[in-house]
Amino acid sequence: MGLIPSEKGQQPPGFDRELAEQSLQSTNPFCIHSGKEVCYPRLGCFTDDPPWSGVPGRLLTGLPDPPEEMNITFSLYTRETGNNSQVISAINSSTIQKSHFSSHRKTSFIIHGFGSTGKTGWVVEMCLLLLEVEDINCIAVDWKEGAKGTYASAVNNIRVLGAEIAYFITVLQKMFGYSPYEIHLIGHSLGAHAAGEAGRRIRGVRRITGLDPAGPYFEGTPPLVRLDPTDANFVDIIHSNAAHFPAAGFGMYNTTGHLDFYPNGGTVMPGCTDLIPEMKQSDFEAIIADATLFGGCHHSRSHEFYFSSILYPSGYLAYPCDSYEDFKKGFCFPCPQEGCPMMGHYADRFPEKLNRVDQKYFLNTAADEPFATWRQKVFIKLSGVKKTRGDINLVYYDRQGNSKEYEVASGDLSQDDVYTQYLDVEINPKNTTKIEFLWNKAVFSLLWARLGVEKVNIIQGADGRQLFVAMELWHMESLSYLHLARGPQGREVCFERLGCFTDDVPWSGTTERPVYKLPWKPERVGTQFLLYTPENTDVFQEVSAVDNATIKFSNFNASRKTRFIVHGFIGKGEEKWLSDMCKRMFTVEDVNCICVNWMRGARCQYTQASNNVRVVGAEIAYFINVLVDEFGYSPADVHIIGHSLGAHAAGEAGRRRPGIGRITGLDPAQPYFQGTPIEVRLDKSDADFVDVIHTDSAPTIPNLGFGMGPAIGHIDFYPNGGKEMPGCGKNPISQIVDIDGIWEGTRDFVACNHLRSYKYYSDSIIYPDGFLGYLCPSYELFQEGNCFPCPEEGCPNMGHYADKFKDKVKNNFMKFYLNTGEARDFPLWRYKVNVTLSGKSKVKGYVNVALYGTGGNTKQHQITKGTLKPDNTYTAYIDAEINVGEVTKVKFLWNNNRINPTLPKLGASTITVEDGQNRKEYRFCGSETVREDVLQTLTAC
Repeated sequence: MGLIPSEKGQQPPGFDRELAEQSLQSTNPFCIHSGKEVCYPRLGCFTDDPPWSGVPGRLLTGLPDPPEEMNITFSLYTRETGNNSQVISAINSSTIQKSHFSSHRKTSFIIHGFGSTGKTGWVVEMCLLLLEVEDINCIAVDWKEGAKGTYASAVNNIRVLGAEIAYFITVLQKMFGYSPYEIHLIGHSLGAHAAGEAGRRIRGVRRITGLDPAGPYFEGTPPLVRLDPTDANFVDIIHSNAAHFPAAGFGMYNTTGHLDFYPNGGTVMPGCTDLIPEMKQSDFEAIIADATLFGGCHHSRSHEFYFSSILYPSGYLAYPCDSYEDFKKGFCFPCPQEGCPMMGHYADRFPEKLNRVDQKYFLNTAADEPFATWRQKVFIKLSGVKKTRGDINLVYYDRQGNSKEYEVASGDLSQDDVYTQYLDVEINPKNTTKIEFLWNKAVFSLLWARLGVEKVNIIQGADGRQLFVAMELWHMESLSYLHLARGPQGREVCFERLGCFTDDVPWSGTTERPVYKLPWKPERVGTQFLLYTPENTDVFQEVSAVDNATIKFSNFNASRKTRFIVHGFIGKGEEKWLSDMCKRMFTVEDVNCICVNWMRGARCQYTQASNNVRVVGAEIAYFINVLVDEFGYSPADVHIIGHSLGAHAAGEAGRRRPGIGRITGLDPAQPYFQGTPIEVRLDKSDADFVDVIHTDSAPTIPNLGFGMGPAIGHIDFYPNGGKEMPGCGKNPISQIVDIDGIWEGTRDFVACNHLRSYKYYSDSIIYPDGFLGYLCPSYELFQEGNCFPCPEEGCPNMGHYADKFKDKVKNNFMKFYLNTGEARDFPLWRYKVNVTLSGKSKVKGYVNVALYGTGGNTKQHQITKGTLKPDNTYTAYIDAEINVGEVTKVKFLWNNNRINPTLPKLGASTITVEDGQNRKEYRFCGSETVREDVLQTLTAC
């Protein structure tokens, strides 16, 4: 429709508002359009023009109330406040400064819906639970006064509510330099759309979660009016009361996020007994007013599910499916290779979450708290009598002695048939101790019936794994019990200081990590911390968090930043490249540089080493915790640099110690990590800023690429395309399919591509203007020059100075490309060169150009090769070995590599040079032509 903006805040080309309003009035008898406007200080103006009213789906009138009447408050909960809160205000920013708000933490805002409050109830309970599992700022937003009138007035009021939240975030930005990327908005019902309004006003919010976003006056409206995937980097939705009109569903039915979850189909929730009636438009406000009777339970389930998902993440696994009917029939079982997302708090851990919008996921929940279920496919083949009537069931038991019974089949039972059922089991497979089979006869008989089980298979939905079972069975009249011992069960080891580690999914038993292994104990891994400082550049001091006196009496300085360097597989912390990197840092900054040595845990089978990094990461996190607790050190001043497996050890440390300033992954190891959930591998959620350098990302089989290919950080660099580094011979093509065999073989050759990542980083320390990365969809487009020059906001420098890039956490998964040299020194500087030829006739040959400037001179770079035609312009992108600085002149050379008796002449009439970094263009002119292999100098014109 012409009334609806084509983009938020913009009208389509040729839009005529007066004509559009007349059209709406003539075609819509229900339209009431007044075109009124109110303006409020700080928040701006609000109109009742379309699409805010007078459009299909939104036939309401009115404007939002003044913010003073709504009395919106922000109550802060942190681990320091306990069960109490601190009321903070963006208008009186000193209340924030004097509170326990920490700019080093992530922040969650929780926003209630119509007729509710943020001072008590589920909003406060959710804040308190979140603080039990993560160290965050949790802000309960209360707008009770604006939510207690008619539903129509509350719908209008959320526009002011969203504006107030956006203003609050703006104040955080100004006071603390706080990034919107650290913010998660969680809104229920109308609160979900308020979150969307805030996200539209403040770009770059990391995540918005919509808990059954309100449907009435929002379903079918333009994105400007409602919550939409463009309102945050990631938007996830839980639909729990998504009924189509005329059914009185309070939630939206259509998808409105990146991931949309439909538990139990999204409309009727098990355990809720309230009605979902049909209604007339005129009855709408009356039905809304009595939410307890009509659908309130279903609508509230969305925030109850989210609450429970914090404690039972694996119990909310959701399956991609076209419809709920297909899901119930098992058409979408098990999870695909890329896995399934977890509905609720941990939905953002799904690697494919941003692949597209409108992704529908289905699951079933239990009728009672904690609502979590684990989907399984059960196959049962009977033995005993040929045929009888009755029902067969499975009873699951957990470690606490709880049990749940589920029917698999009923009716005619035959020993020749296999019975299949999809069960949503309320007992976590990790806690299942035994499963009993039982059957009941449907009719009384004097004959003794004997029925047993020949075979039982249980498939887990999460990964498609089969639970193999051992059977003991006996027979009784009417009842037959079969004890099924649980199949491969996750083992667990616990270590003092570091906690517990399991070999259960996702750490083992998956397609990516098929071998079950636990990490070695800390003493066997033998993690050491070797400290270098400007006071001891050549000889390290070994420091220990277990004996923090070693830190106190070392050269460690709590006023400096601290950089940890972690080696990879078959490496050691005393290798020269680590200490050399420290020494280079000391030439440009005053830091503590700690080389992490875990040689004993790294020199073993690769599958074992890939599990040992969990202990290494835990040791690093423990070390940082000691610095924080004993020395008042801020984790924001910590930078962990990890190569290969060391990159994932850094990720483990970041997950355990929130608030770490930066993690740099140097070609993070691919085998046993690529394609795994983010808790297994390095991810951008592991630190405030995560940058990654990919240098060996070809598939491990058969190319023997050792590094990960997908983007996993805030900024991912792919020098030379990320697979084959110049100066490296191709890694040997291996026919070995055993992963330990491949990695054992690395001791016999140098994995040149894989090692380039830390060599590039080391060079980047002394070349602050080098290694410029260009944002581009692919390396091929980069090579063609489609992503040249840098945009106005600039380009990041790969390596040590990547964190200087001002937009480093602005977007999601940014890929940057560049080229490097074949040997040290590796940095190159990119220029665009246009050469227009002059002469009398065309010849075959090549053209070279050298650049001269205030920073030095380049070698001759080839611009084109082939037929050379006068008056034609030839373009090339060259990667120069020096930063030329201001280009003062250029030199032109051509050659055709053959004897030509006509002695042709060719020249360059104009040459333009554009600097990729600063976008500056230089123009040079020439008036002569020269014979081959004769230099022509062109000067500025």
